Amino acid sequence: MFIRRRRFAWVLALVSVAVAIAWVMPGCSSKSSGLGLASGCSLNSDCANPLVCIFSLCHQECASSRDCPSGEACVETSSGYGICQLPAEANCSPTEACNGGLVCGQDGKCRASCVTASNCLADQLCTDKVCYDPGELDGGSSSGSGSSSGGSSGGSSGGSSGGGSGSSSGSSSGGDAGCVATIGDAGALGYVPSNFNPSNLALADGGLLPEGGVSWTNAPDVTISGACGGVATGQACASLPAAATVTLSDGSQADLVVMHDFTVQNAAVLALTSCAYPRPMIFAVLGSANIEGNIDLTGSGTTAGPGGFPVCNSGNLNLGPGGGGQGFGTNFPSSSAGGGSFCGAGGTGVGTGTIAPGGNVYGVATLIPIAAGSGGGYLNNGSGYAGPSGGALQISAAQSLTVGNSAAINAGGGDNYGGGGAGGGILLEAPTVTIDGILAANGAGGGDDNTPGIGAAPNATPATGVNGGGAGGAGAVINGGNGLVYDAGAPGLQNSGTGGGGVGWIRINAACPTISTSATISPSLSPKTSCATVGPLP
Repeated sequence: MFIRRRRFAWVLALVSVAVAIAWVMPGCSSKSSGLGLASGCSLNSDCANPLVCIFSLCHQECASSRDCPSGEACVETSSGYGICQLPAEANCSPTEACNGGLVCGQDGKCRASCVTASNCLADQLCTDKVCYDPGELDGGSSSGSGSSSGGSSGGSSGGSSGGGSGSSSGSSSGGDAGCVATIGDAGALGYVPSNFNPSNLALADGGLLPEGGVSWTNAPDVTISGACGGVATGQACASLPAAATVTLSDGSQADLVVMHDFTVQNAAVLALTSCAYPRPMIFAVLGSANIEGNIDLTGSGTTAGPGGFPVCNSGNLNLGPGGGGQGFGTNFPSSSAGGGSFCGAGGTGVGTGTIAPGGNVYGVATLIPIAAGSGGGYLNNGSGYAGPSGGALQISAAQSLTVGNSAAINAGGGDNYGGGGAGGGILLEAPTVTIDGILAANGAGGGDDNTPGIGAAPNATPATGVNGGGAGGAGAVINGGNGLVYDAGAPGLQNSGTGGGGVGWIRINAACPTISTSATISPSLSPKTSCATVGPLP
């Protein structure tokens, strides 16, 4: 028993020595375990394995946000690491910059920048040149790109939405609608856009479009920085790639232009006319479309917007399917001309006997097929004077489409001595669509044989008629006004006013539509009209 007690005492002595050494050398124990998460560091080796030292703090590595604790996002840094973003690093603002080359996303979160999805982590998407997890853009825990909080009004219904000439039409930080289209068999845009299918246009010889257009895989970035194209001269914009002609569902045709990113800078003007672009225009944007300046699709003088009427150099014979009645002609010998129609009806002329009517309304809210408005009636037989219509433009973007607060897309009808031209068609679609500026497709005011009417302006105010001419449709008033007798004593009543033009169609398709309170939509969304609607992404 004595020997066994001595051996036990000797073991206790060794343990006591080891404990004493540990107390006097605490640095060895700490260094061997490494620094913990969010601790300050200089090298990876400063951090406990497998943490890495990024932004002078220890982080957990990741390949996707699924590798991170709940509520933390995986971001790729300039050093090539994917790291779980610490809560203190996530938020940013115009006065609070992000660390290490990250950029501040529209949702106020620090994110990796990108040009294409190849610059992001494997399961992330590049939207507005920022990397997002699909769940964040699909109404997940974080808000989507460019969306504000609120419901998804108009984002999943095919009918008209609240919002409009100035009201918010919702966002997608909730609900089931996704802000990013499914990438897969839908072709180059990631979804099948209205009026054409990119997959059907991709040919075996490298993806060239029909009739010599550009390649889907080599589409250029296009920036409009000044005045490009001409309303008066009918010149094409040299900055735009060559257009390919595509056939629409009703057998009509449109001109398709393919771009990667599309930008219209502040104060720049892109003018599109029927003389340069005789068919409705479709812009297929494989990245983002950012419009801060003006796109002019208006009728002016004798020139309509793209795809509009009268057709350029046609001898003014065709006023379109909604052309106004001809003044003082064979059918209406004692009446001034009627206004052009599209969604809204043109106003009638004025006179005696059978009165020249406004044109027939036509088209559908979805703008499938995409079409332009119709011209006002001729002043009289052989005069060639008719108010030209606004043109048609569709912009289908793969990532996002923004119309900034200094921007306007104007498809208003034009004025002449005849009836006022109708407004045209504007179709905008992308996973995320943000409207802060102006979308207008108003009718022009009518005039008489001495003075042209007033062309449609990019606002929600009806264009006034001149000398008894009817006002153009605008805002909540979709039909053109009727002509009035200006000078009943004039021979043949030719001083009587002509009818004003009706409004056109405006359509916005998006998974995440945001229409701000500062935006102007005319014809209006609020008060609601049938001529401006918001629907889901195709």
